[in-house]
Amino acid sequence: MRTTPPGGISRNEDMVDVARDARDALDTISQASDMIEEDVFESMPQVLDLLDNIRTASKRMLDVVMMLESHAASAKDLAGRDPLTGAPNRRTLTAQAAAMLRNPEVFSVLVIDVDKFKHVNDHYGHMAGDEVLKILVERCRRAVRDSDVVARFAGDEFVILLPKTAGAEARVVASRIHEHVTGGPFITERGPIPVGVSIGVATRTEIDTTLEALLEQADQAMYQAKRK
Repeated sequence: MRTTPPGGISRNEDMVDVARDARDALDTISQASDMIEEDVFESMPQVLDLLDNIRTASKRMLDVVMMLESHAASAKDLAGRDPLTGAPNRRTLTAQAAAMLRNPEVFSVLVIDVDKFKHVNDHYGHMAGDEVLKILVERCRRAVRDSDVVARFAGDEFVILLPKTAGAEARVVASRIHEHVTGGPFITERGPIPVGVSIGVATRTEIDTTLEALLEQADQAMYQAKRK
């Protein structure tokens, strides 16, 4: 249930939108002051000092609001990213996939899982395991387009959204990612670590499908690749 605390901002309201509305209101006050000044310049010159004070206060408040707007935008961006790898998190992935599902165009989903990641953590340590995940994201990004979404889904599992990509092309992308990731050891502070990955591919073929269904299909394909 939406609740509105003192000050009129609901808890569910986006602070970026609140800051933008405040900025627009202050702009309106400044413009209104200019209009009033034109009307009373000759008839009420004593009001001019008051209008100057209003404009000065509005400008100062506008500077504060713009700073808050910047901080709110940064906080919103951070909330949508995985703190370790900097990749979009599951929340952002779900939102972007929902936008793609509302569009009738084809798109594909890749599920990537690090092979024997528990062995990496046990043998090299969790710090090295964290480095492996960060390097994995970097290598995946180099293998895809800027419009593709490389997201950390959970643990050592990553999901890539490929907009406007059909099945055959998605499998080519998956092969390219596999080559980029496994083409050489991951250089960490614990030394070079050989890393393998398994990748599953699913392509939207029905308009009424869901992200969950696509992920399930890609998961099954990924586990088949892992067994091989």
